[in-house]
Amino acid sequence: METRLWEMATMADQGRLASGPVVPAVSHGFTTFLRDDFTAAIATIEPVLAQHERIGGSCAQRDLAEFILLKAYLGAGRPDNSRRMLAQRRPGPCGVPVAGVSALL
Repeated sequence: METRLWEMATMADQGRLASGPVVPAVSHGFTTFLRDDFTAAIATIEPVLAQHERIGGSCAQRDLAEFILLKAYLGAGRPDNSRRMLAQRRPGPCGVPVAGVSALL
């Protein structure tokens, strides 16, 4: 995984990745999230989330990045960030399937 992350980051730096820095950053954020390093996940996903449309695909990919960031906020003890993100989130029919979020509402 680390090798692929490095390859994507290199391609993004060279302007050869359509998603720019978004996919490498989100991928790295997912990796650090899985290691329970919520602070690192936040630090890598948060700066690129505003460009999430560069991920492409359906809303599911973008939702996943948002849901991981929400859960990382909760894991890092930052409920105010979670509340702010929920307030800015576009409304949708599925709600937010992130454990712990309902306590913030």
